[in-house]
Formats: sequence, structure tokens, C-alpha cells
Amino acid sequence: MTDLFPAQVIDRYASPQSLAVVTAAPVEVSKLVFEMGGCREGVELLRSNARDMIVCEQRHAISWVARNFIGATFEQIGRALNLDHSVIVRSYARARLLRKMDPDFVDMSDRLSATVRRGTVQRTAARRGKA
Repeated sequence: MTDLFPAQVIDRYASPQSLAVVTAAPVEVSKLVFEMGGCREGVELLRSNARDMIVCEQRHAISWVARNFIGATFEQIGRALNLDHSVIVRSYARARLLRKMDPDFVDMSDRLSATVRRGTVQRTAARRGKA
């Protein structure tokens, strides 16, 4: 007997689009996660419960860029990173503090925001009525 409703299995780490479908997060935020992660293992690490300083700072950068350049809500960012929105609120606050104190973090977040400016900021600005 054949299954009338076959379960479609989506590999969430195959692309930003598949991560966005599975997590119900915006594609732009999922692209940031893939940009920062670099490879499948990196994306899995960003979405895991890892508490390493480097991983946490990468999450802080993603939350700062997603909030400031994409206009994503804390809940949307949390879905992409597999974290609660309250964790993202603290991550965003920490990113704002790190941007004032740590030049390496400023460089990392600026490089990530440059990838957004190349592709999605124009759409976001148009959506907000600024362009």
C-alpha cells in the first residue's frame, strides 16, 4: 500500500532556503547564519547549544546585523539560530557593547553586514518605504 501523504524530508542544512522553510525564519536571516557558519558543520555549531566564546560572538554578530540591516525581529532571529527570543535580546545587547569595545568584533560584524548590503538591504529599504 502506498502512502497517500508521503513525508517530505527537508535537509535544513542544505541551503539557507531550506533552513528558512524548516524554521519559519526569514531567508535573509538564514543567509546570515550560512555566511557566518561557512559550511554545514559551522551552521550546525551556530544552531547548537555550544557556549564557546567564538561561537557566541558569531551569534552576537548575526543578531546585530539581522536586527539593524534586515529589520528582523528577535523571534525570527531566534528561530534561525535555534534559540529563544530572550536569548537573542541579550545577544543583541552584548553585540552593541562589543561594538564599542572590541575592534575584532567590529570587523567581524562589519564584514557580515557588507554581505547584506551587497544583496538584501535595497529590498529591506524599499519595503520600509525609504528607497
